[in-house]
Amino acid sequence: MAALFSDQVSEAEAKAVAGCFVASGVSFDVGEFVSDILSTDGAARTGLGASLGAGRFADEVAIVSALEQPLGIVHGEAEQLVSLAYLRKLDFPALWRGEVQVIPDVGHALHQEAPRKFAALLGEFVGEAAHADELAADE
Repeated sequence: MAALFSDQVSEAEAKAVAGCFVASGVSFDVGEFVSDILSTDGAARTGLGASLGAGRFADEVAIVSALEQPLGIVHGEAEQLVSLAYLRKLDFPALWRGEVQVIPDVGHALHQEAPRKFAALLGEFVGEAAHADELAADE
């Protein structure tokens, strides 16, 4: 993963990183991800790495914990980059449906691996959030 924060990235490194975006062992073409990784400005990668290393970022857990509007989190069951167990331990009062929504057999790029399932969940979230806003406005 160090390649994500390096000025130069080889094609082999980009392929290895891109492979982490999808469920392990699937035959999903990660060529688009490889291309995106290779075309990213090296200064952007090193800048991001330096920023993270220096702690120059907001406390996202605190921000999300204080949200009043609905928060939808969709996670791939075969995610290799973000721990579902970690997400499930966090206390997000505004979490949509009270839990992280999990799509089976996909990884980090679930919107690419299972676009219909992702779109359906997103549509449900938007519809339910809009309905909640309408109900709140009527109060």
